[in-house]
Amino acid sequence: MKKPNKTFCRWLAGFFDGEGCVSSRTPKNNHYPTITTHIGQKKPAVLYHIKRIVGIGRVRKTNQGVYRFEVWGKENTTFFIKLILPFSLVKRKQLELALQLFSLIGPPNTRVTKENKKKRIVLAKKIKALKH
Repeated sequence: MKKPNKTFCRWLAGFFDGEGCVSSRTPKNNHYPTITTHIGQKKPAVLYHIKRIVGIGRVRKTNQGVYRFEVWGKENTTFFIKLILPFSLVKRKQLELALQLFSLIGPPNTRVTKENKKKRIVLAKKIKALKH
């Protein structure tokens, strides 16, 4: 993980607001919501540039022929969100909700209460409802 300068973070927030996505998914087999962030483009150059500057994520080509810069996992996604959140306009609420959801996730092998699980699911549904 690398901390880019403020100018880059502003640009990245605008780029993410226009081209990015905060995705929440609750797999049927485990019932715990997952959050990912990604940015899609027809040409991968700018995505590789972002990956190089922030030092996290991956760039992959989808089955539809679109390239995606993807960030997943609590630590990496929290880092990415905190880079762009102060400058985000369009996706600010989704990013804030994702951070709230991550705040409910403890270390691995931590027992999860029913109440905590319900809160996570509610937040994931709110993120999904705000999808632009």
